[in-house]
Amino acid sequence: LRRVSHGLASCWSQQMALQRHLVTYSPRVGSRAPELRLEMRQTLHKCSCLRNEIHHFVQNIHSYIMCEVLETSWAKLQAGWQACIDLDQVILEHQRYLSCIEEGAFLAPRTEPILTALMALLGLALEFTELH
Repeated sequence: LRRVSHGLASCWSQQMALQRHLVTYSPRVGSRAPELRLEMRQTLHKCSCLRNEIHHFVQNIHSYIMCEVLETSWAKLQAGWQACIDLDQVILEHQRYLSCIEEGAFLAPRTEPILTALMALLGLALEFTELH
C-alpha cells in the first residue's frame, strides 16, 4: 500500500509539472493545433481523475486495515487479557488476536481470493504510476 501511495504522490507531482508546462506553452501550441491542445488537456484531466480514484481506493484500504482490523483486534486482545488467569489463556488470546488480524487483512487461507484481487488492483495501480 505504501509503495502504491508513494508512486501516486510522485505521479501527482509529475502531472502538476506537466500541467504548468502545458499552461505556459499552450498559447504557442494552441495557435498551431487547437485540437491537439484540447486533446492534451482532456487526457491530462482523465489521468488526474484516475489517479484521484486510485488514491482514494488505496487510502480506504489503508484506513480499513489500520482502524477496522488492527485497532479493534488490539482492543479485543486487551479486553481478553483482563479475563486471563494463567499463561495458557494469554497464549490463546494472542492466537485469537493473530487470527483476527489475518482474517481482516485478507491473509487467512479462506480470504485468499480477496487478497489475490486486491494485489492485482494494486499491481495495476503501480503500472499506472510507471506510465508517468
